Amino acid sequence: MIVTTPLAYTFLFFAGLFSLGKIIISSLRQRRCELHIHQLIILMWFFIPLCAIILLRSVVYDGWRHLYFIYPGFLLLAMTGLGYIAKSPWRTLKWQGKVFRASAYCLIILNFFSTVYLMVACHPHQYVYFNLLAGLDGESIRKNYELDYWGLSYRQGLEYIAQSDSRQKIRIFFLPWVGMNNLAILPEADRKRLIQTDDRSEADYLIGNFRWPNWQKEYPPEDKEVYSIKVSGIKILAVYRLK
Repeated sequence: MIVTTPLAYTFLFFAGLFSLGKIIISSLRQRRCELHIHQLIILMWFFIPLCAIILLRSVVYDGWRHLYFIYPGFLLLAMTGLGYIAKSPWRTLKWQGKVFRASAYCLIILNFFSTVYLMVACHPHQYVYFNLLAGLDGESIRKNYELDYWGLSYRQGLEYIAQSDSRQKIRIFFLPWVGMNNLAILPEADRKRLIQTDDRSEADYLIGNFRWPNWQKEYPPEDKEVYSIKVSGIKILAVYRLK
């Protein structure tokens, strides 16, 4: 969750936890609850499902998409952190407090706009997002994390083949359940020309989104690559010409 969330949001999230932690500690000392009901609901919203899948060892496929419903709780805790920074006693520390708050605000704003830029620049694959904590090398990120596990980039790979190759019958080797779903969205004329084959030796092209390590053994050398899609320098799909 941390490596696929903007760093500013994560910073504010921990600031929110810190502020609520201070309230909880104060409550324990005074033996009375100082948490407001909405703060308690936010904490439960985020932590109960997260702890449940860890303690119960629940099966979670492909990143944390089964837990997206706790993300609003994450953001509400981040907003709590923003409020804590804005109203914190640091403002009484004269210039030190002003420098701290100004620096925090600048970093948050810069990170917010950089996230917006990436969402626009990487469209329609902005869901393949990693921050600096995942690593600086796109190749290592591709080997260590799931990327386009839904295979949505297959559509662009198929469109490239249809536009660049004028033959009436083009045989393509790809993961059937991913490729056929994307092939179904193309115009009828292209669907008739592009034929899926299970025999790699008969294929004119191979399309892969670097998933399933055993299937990646079928990938040809990089000098056969004729098209690829990258998101922030991370290759999520490649098209190889076999014949």
